[in-house]
Amino acid sequence: MDISQVRAEEFSGVQGIYLNHAGISPLPARTAGIVRDAAAKLSQDPIGYFMTEGLPRITSARTRLSSLFGVPVEHLAFTRNTGHGLSIVADSLELNPGDNVVCVGVDYPAVVFPWNAQAWRGIEVRMVPTGSDGSFTVEDLSAAADERTRVFAVSWIQFGSGFRADIKRIVDMAHSMGALCIVDVIQGLGALHYDNKIYGADVIATGSHKWLMAAPGVGGLYVAPHVLERMHLVNIAAVSVENAFNFDSSIFEPKKTIQRVEEGSPNLLGLIGVDASLSLIEDVGIEVIEKRVLELASVATELLEARGYAVTSSQVEGTRSGIVMFNHARHSNKELMESLNAAHIAAAERGGKIRFAPHLYNTSEEIARAVEVLPQ
Repeated sequence: MDISQVRAEEFSGVQGIYLNHAGISPLPARTAGIVRDAAAKLSQDPIGYFMTEGLPRITSARTRLSSLFGVPVEHLAFTRNTGHGLSIVADSLELNPGDNVVCVGVDYPAVVFPWNAQAWRGIEVRMVPTGSDGSFTVEDLSAAADERTRVFAVSWIQFGSGFRADIKRIVDMAHSMGALCIVDVIQGLGALHYDNKIYGADVIATGSHKWLMAAPGVGGLYVAPHVLERMHLVNIAAVSVENAFNFDSSIFEPKKTIQRVEEGSPNLLGLIGVDASLSLIEDVGIEVIEKRVLELASVATELLEARGYAVTSSQVEGTRSGIVMFNHARHSNKELMESLNAAHIAAAERGGKIRFAPHLYNTSEEIARAVEVLPQ
């Protein structure tokens, strides 16, 4: 499936120029259509649809997402969102008073706050400063750690800079210290190629509504078996056990994988939508999508700099992503957002900068138009 076909068939209904996929993505037409169809069938025969079509689509979504993660399907659980998954891990992981967790100072709150919430049990959170482009090194993280460091919690892609971390090196460093590496991949998954068979992160979390192009309300959580062994039971209810559909409260046998945290009825319409959106990513190919997204980010960078804007995202090869951050010496962010909004161009303001985040169906012409409406 080529890009022009994707644009025509899946995103022809998008209003204006949409460059805020790091916020919330528009739904592909196939996703909107299949969710409408599911809702109609649920209004007619809910049990029949749930058992014959709904559950198989959930299985399909799990298979597709685990493939995109590069992890075994049995070790992937569905959650409500990225923060929900990270909170489950933070709340249940065995830690002792005096242990510490290393985070990045400008990281998204969902990565940091679950560990802040462990202060009651004597856990310290150490924040690592970053460069002006949001960058940090493995050495920066290592310098903040000591013999009581148990976790390095980082984002693969920084939401406020677009900086792409070297997850493989961070994982190797963490493991050499006997610590875990926990990674939020939401700002890259669906736009860039991630393969945990190469990176080896212990825990991965994501959400559905950004680069995966599905509706908000679904998260994915991978937990390696050796980590699950160190997690207390939390988020447990009727569906957390083996043979859940026996509905026998006298037999409590929790599932032996992270899927035990899928405690109750699933977000059926959300997961059906995730399955459809993931099928689009498979049809195009994640390598094709990454190439396209990085090309569009380069176009945005070149045009913005030519117009007198300071692009603050890292331009070092291997650290770039689909996020382009910029500002202007004379014009306020308020002015810039007003100009974009007036031209029906969706962008975002984050961390004192304006953020462009194009996806596979955007065009160089759209990027040029977005830059053109900005004041010089």
